[in-house]
Amino acid sequence: MRILKDIVLFPASFIGSMELQNCVKSIPADELLVVYRPQYVKTHKPEGHFIIDDFSDTHGLIQKIKEAAIGKNIVGIIAIDDEMQFRLSSEIAKALSIPFYGERSQDIASNKFFMRQAFDRAKVPSLRYQLIGEMEDVSLGYPNILKIMTGSGSEFLFKNDTREELAANIVKMRSLVNVDDSRLREMDTVFGKVDTRKKFLLEEFAQGDEYSLDFRFDGDVKLIRVVRKFTSGLTGYFAGFRLLNARSIETIFGKGNLEGMCRKIAAALEIDNGVCMVDFKYDGTLRVIETAMRPGLSTFIHLMNELYGYASIRVLHEMLMGRDFRFDIPEKEGFAYYLLADRPGRLKSISADVESLPGFICKKFYSKAGDMIEDHESDHTDYLLGYVLFEGDINLDSVKKKIHIEVVD
Repeated sequence: MRILKDIVLFPASFIGSMELQNCVKSIPADELLVVYRPQYVKTHKPEGHFIIDDFSDTHGLIQKIKEAAIGKNIVGIIAIDDEMQFRLSSEIAKALSIPFYGERSQDIASNKFFMRQAFDRAKVPSLRYQLIGEMEDVSLGYPNILKIMTGSGSEFLFKNDTREELAANIVKMRSLVNVDDSRLREMDTVFGKVDTRKKFLLEEFAQGDEYSLDFRFDGDVKLIRVVRKFTSGLTGYFAGFRLLNARSIETIFGKGNLEGMCRKIAAALEIDNGVCMVDFKYDGTLRVIETAMRPGLSTFIHLMNELYGYASIRVLHEMLMGRDFRFDIPEKEGFAYYLLADRPGRLKSISADVESLPGFICKKFYSKAGDMIEDHESDHTDYLLGYVLFEGDINLDSVKKKIHIEVVD
C-alpha cells in the first residue's frame, strides 16, 4: 500500500510579500503546499510544493488543491484569512475534510465586537468599549479609538481626543466604508446578522506601552515570542519592534501573568489548540487590545528567523503535523526599525547607512527614489519604505542619524 506524505496547506491570501517569504522560509519546503498570488511569483521564486491562484474562485481553487495534493495527505491548514472571516479556509477545510475551528471561534476571532464580548465572558483583562452608529450612542470617555469591527491591520482607525473629533471621524468613517471590501458588508454570523458599514467599535485609548505576543495552546500555554512596539506619529502604525528575551519578559511582566492572560484568551476564542497572536498594553496592568487565531504577521517574523532560526508559524506547522516542536524563548534580543516617510509625495532619496552599527543584521527597502508615496484617510501603508534589523541592544538615536529620507512634492 502506498503511504501518503503528510503535508500542511497554506493559502497565502492576506499577507505581505516580506512576511510570506519569511513564513515559508521557516517551514520545511517538502511539508508545505502554498497557494501564492500571481503578483508574488512575479518577483519571488517559489520552492517546494505550490499553486498559483488569485483567490477569486474558491471552488476552482479547491480543484487545484485536490490535483496538487495527489500522493499527499493534507493534515492541516494555516489560516490567515481573518480579513474574510475565515470563510475561505473554512470552505477549503470542509471540502477536503481537514480539521478546522468551529463557526463560533471563526466569528469571535474575526469580529472585534464579538471578540470583546467573548473577552468579557472569559474575564480577559481588556478595554472599555461600545458599539456605535451615531454620536448620540456615545457614552465612552476620551481619548478613544474608532475602528471598524473587522480586519486585522491598522486601516480605518481614528484616535479621538474630543467629542468634536469623534463626531467628525464618524462622518469620515461613513464616507470611507462604502467600498467593495470583504471586511465591509452585511454578514451572517452565529451571533446574528451584522453590517460592518453601519456600526463601528469605539474603545478606550489605554495608557502604557504596547506589546504583541504569540502563544501556543494545546491545553497548556507556551509563549513563542513577545515584542515591544515603538510608536510613530501615525495612529496604529509603529516605528519599530524590540524582540524580548526570556529574562526581559520575566522582569517586565512576570511570565506567569502573560501565560494566565493567554489561557483566558484561548477560552474566549473557544479553541482547544492553535497558535494565537495578542496585542496588549501594559502600564503595570495587562489590558488586551485584540487577538488573532493565527500567528502575528510583521517584520518580527524576519527578525525571529535571524535570531531564533524559526518563526511562530513554524510552531503552528509542527502542531498541525502532530509533532512536539520543542522550543524556549532564547536569550537573544533584537530590534526592527522601520524606514518611514513623513508625508506623501515623490521619494527623492532614501538611504540607511547602518552597516557599521553594532549588531547590524540586514536592511530591506520596499521603495526606491522616484517612487510616489500616497496617503489615504483610511490607510497609511505607503509610508512604510523599508526596515533595518539589529541583534542586541541598539541605540535608537544612532540608528536615526544614519537614516535619510527626503520626500518632495
